[in-house]
Amino acid sequence: MSPTTEQAIHHIVLFELAVTTTAADTQAIIDDGIQLLSKIPGVLTVDLGLKARQDREVHVKDYQLGLYVKLESNTDLDVYSPHPNHQEFLARHKTKWTKVQVIDFSGE
Repeated sequence: MSPTTEQAIHHIVLFELAVTTTAADTQAIIDDGIQLLSKIPGVLTVDLGLKARQDREVHVKDYQLGLYVKLESNTDLDVYSPHPNHQEFLARHKTKWTKVQVIDFSGE
């Protein structure tokens, strides 16, 4: 890869949901996340879903919902965080989780 070529950024967020968060709340997080976050410039892919499994020792245990966002470049991650759609998503749902873990890495 040449120094001027940026790789995509893979943004992963793991949410530990509050005990008071209902199935309907969780579905609203998923629906709003896809609808709002996918419209942010530079976003290529948005996926949200419940933890698929936790039966292996190496699995992260302390989350129930995962978010995956693929962005065109590292610069787009800087646009994503303060973007009004991201802020709206947080404003609507941040009371429904108690812990957030974020992983960002580059690659195709």
